[in-house]
Formats: sequence, C-alpha cells, structure tokens
Amino acid sequence: MMKQFLEGQGLNYKEVNVQYDQAAAQKLVEETGQMGVPQTKVNGNWFLDLTRIH
Repeated sequence: MMKQFLEGQGLNYKEVNVQYDQAAAQKLVEETGQMGVPQTKVNGNWFLDLTRIH
C-alpha cells in the first residue's frame, strides 16, 4: 500500500528488509518501539502503512 502510494506520487524511496538487515531491525524498534512492517520514515516521522505512529 505505501509503495503504491509513493510510486503513484512519483516519489523516490529506499526499501529496507528488516528480516535480512538486523541493524535496521534494531534501529526500527529503538525509534518506534514496534517491529510491525511496513513502516516508513518521512521527514523524521514514522508511519505504519499510511497512519502516523511516531
């Protein structure tokens, strides 16, 4: 859903698979307190799908 939204808006993004990147997984938990995916960071704000969480 988020990828389709970003692509539909013509926005660039970097996809990180936390299943394979343990450092990214740890950083995600530290910053959001959650491991749910997908999460997206935009201008310092975290979103779970299209809902702002942090």
